[in-house]
Order: sequence, then structure tokens, then C-alpha cells
Amino acid sequence: MTHIVSRMCGPILIAVLVLVQAPVVRASPQYAAVTMDARDGTVMHSRNADTHLHPASLTKMMTLYLVFEAIESGELDVDQKVLISAKAAAEPSSKVYLKKGGRYSVRYLIRAAAIRSANDAATALAEAVSGSEEAFVRRMNIAATAMGLRSTVFKNAHGLTEIGHFSTARDMANLGRRLIYDYPGYYNIFSRRSTMIGSREIYNTNRAFLNAVRGADGIKTGYTRAAGFNQVVSAERSGVRLIVTMFGGKSAADRNSRVAKLLEEGFRNATPHVVLVRPKMPLIYDSESLITKLVSYGAPRLRPDVPGRPLAQERLDDREIANAEAILADVTGQADSSASDAADIGGEAAQGDVPAAGRGGANLTEADGADGDEVAEIDEGKLPAGISLGRFGTMNNLIARSTKAKLITPGTLFGARQVVVKERNAFHLKFIGLSADKANESCLRIKHRKYTCDVYLIE
Repeated sequence: MTHIVSRMCGPILIAVLVLVQAPVVRASPQYAAVTMDARDGTVMHSRNADTHLHPASLTKMMTLYLVFEAIESGELDVDQKVLISAKAAAEPSSKVYLKKGGRYSVRYLIRAAAIRSANDAATALAEAVSGSEEAFVRRMNIAATAMGLRSTVFKNAHGLTEIGHFSTARDMANLGRRLIYDYPGYYNIFSRRSTMIGSREIYNTNRAFLNAVRGADGIKTGYTRAAGFNQVVSAERSGVRLIVTMFGGKSAADRNSRVAKLLEEGFRNATPHVVLVRPKMPLIYDSESLITKLVSYGAPRLRPDVPGRPLAQERLDDREIANAEAILADVTGQADSSASDAADIGGEAAQGDVPAAGRGGANLTEADGADGDEVAEIDEGKLPAGISLGRFGTMNNLIARSTKAKLITPGTLFGARQVVVKERNAFHLKFIGLSADKANESCLRIKHRKYTCDVYLIE
């Protein structure tokens, strides 16, 4: 009997040992892809386009989008020095090994995050914009809602795998499209094969693809074990611009090959002449936007005079919140982003007027009168001072500057009266109904962002 049991148990024991000793086979990351005509957002090809998947470092597209926005709104300056926190320095690879307590310019951190996909740089940028990564992640999710990215939730600024952090191929394609059209002055950073961070040269994680595929000029790669090899690519040929997003590649070579094939197929099937329909610039400030930002997180912060100093916060009173609501209710129009002259973060900075941001303004009505007629009457008896923010070639540029000025100085300009003077070839922007002290305070803040501002007295 013992001999029989031994004979029966032997194969079972061997089978158990084989099962115990066999390597664990992980499920392959799920494949998903979208080919989009960037000119009007038409999806030409899709597979698993709306499946929730790990975006990996494609996440940094949103991080960089919000950094570009912060530069344009005056919250950051490209040459501002950022103090590196212990949290940022401790982020795992991919990284550029930022030192805790070190100071690096926003310009260099953008290069590191965009070109080298550095997690430490992404966290440092998030902290520079919002004070903490947690606050920045809230801003990322508000932005995702404002952009219509309905299947995206962010949990961090770098894209390392975290429960509840997910997106889709469709959403990432739309986010890539926004980088191209919302911030064209910054988009060139994604096409650089290498760049310098101090005395170090770093190389683009996407350089093999950029070198191999005609017309390719970005945008972002990503990889984690959970996600596989991801990529969002854009290429332009003969006026046709396409975006391809892919999740779940088995290797970098597999990913590059699949994406290249999708691009080639897309260019073969693309309609040569399509009317360009730019995405409407998102209002990231409120309900999900302005009021949420101003009330929940405090008023927009001044850049500190001393790098690393905690950023000043101000709260709004009921009157200012009501004015913010009025601004939101009156938001209209969209800017021509081709007017952008944003600072080039690679070093060839273009200084000048802030580009038309497409974010609306309030109480702007154009007069039908002759050149030089004022759109609104000046109420001289209210308060004795006003400010002038300069002249703008288009109403869209004026609206963009007006909105930025309000966000920079919520405690003063939200309660002021806006005046537009129509001149022969320009629009002149003024705010009136201020005391001399408030006018001076507003101009100091606005000039701190390197925008034009002059105080004048109303007699």
C-alpha cells in the first residue's frame, strides 16, 4: 500500500515543485492606438482608444502644459531658480539626479522633463508651480476636465505607476494636440535630439524615432512595466499634421516600428486639404476653473523675490468672487495661437508681447465710433487713479492680457472698471476706478511679471 501511495504522490510532488519553481508570467500590457488628423482632431484609426491604461511618462505632457501656462500667466519665469526638495531629488529613474537643496532654473527643468523624461525634474516643476506635488496634481485634474479628457485621472506629475492614475490613447492624443496648438512657441523643445543642462548634455528618449521618421517633431515617450512602451508622436508633411498615440509596446523598437507604420498609413489616407480647427483654449480656472483655483487654492501667487521663499497666498472676499463669476460668465472668443511669441525655453528667448492666450475677458465691448473713441466712459468721480497696460494689435491679445492681469492682481483689478480705447491700428487697455495706492500696487505686481504697466491720475 505504501508503495502504491508513493507511486501516486511522486508525480504530484514533481508537479507541485514545477509550479513552485516556475517563473511568474506577467500579462503583457494592453495595446491601444489612435491616429488623429491634428488639423481638425478627426480620429482616422483607433484600437482600444478608450480603454483605461497606464500612461507612464506621457503624463509629463500635462505637467509641461501647465508649466507653459504658468510661464505665460506670470507664475513662473524661465530663468527663475527652483529649490530642489528632498521629494524631488528622491524620485526614481528616469532622472537627471538633481541634488537636494540645489537650485536649477525652470528652463533647465523643462529641458530635463521634456527631453530626458526626468521624474525628478517633473516633480520639481510641479512644486515650483503649485507649492507641492499634491496641489499640482489637483490642478492637473482640473485641466484634464477643462480640456475634455474624460477618461484621465492623474495621481502624480511624472507618470510612475500608481493606483487610480490612468488615461486613454484618445485622451493622450488630444493632449498632444493641445501642446501643438495651445503653446506653439514652446513645442519646439520636443524635437530636440539633445540639450544641455548646465555642463551636461542629455539625449532625447525619442531621438531614434525623430531621426528615422520624416517630418516627426515630437512629442513624448513613456515606459513602465505596467504600461509597456508608450508613445505620442506628431509629424508634418506637406501641410498635413498627424498625431499617433500608442500604448503597450513590447519594446522601444516594437513601439517605434508600430507607430511609424501607423503614421505612414495615416499620411497615405489623409485628406490633403483640411480646414484647420484649432482646439479652443481651455479655461483651466474654475468650476472646474477660475473660481475653483481662486477660492480653493487661493489667489494666484507672486513669484518670490528670493528663490525658494514660500509663495505668497491671498484669499478672496465675496465681492471678488462675484467679480470672478462675472468674468467667467462673459468669457468669449478664441485667440490665433500663431501670434505666439512665447519665450523659447531652449535659450533663444523672444521677448515681447504675451501671445494671445485665448482665455476670455470681461466687459469688453467695441465702440462703433471713430478712431480714438473710448469704449466705456471714465467715471472720473469714483476714484482718482487708473492704470494703462499698453496697446495691442488684436482684441484677442488684449483679452488675453486683461485676463492675466486680473489673475495676477485679484485683490484690485477684479474690482476695477475695464476700458478699451479703439485707436487707428490698435486697442489700448486701461483699468480705472482705483485709488493711487491700489493702482501703484497693481502695476508693481504686473511689472514683476515683466508686462507693461503705467499709473496715471484721473483729474
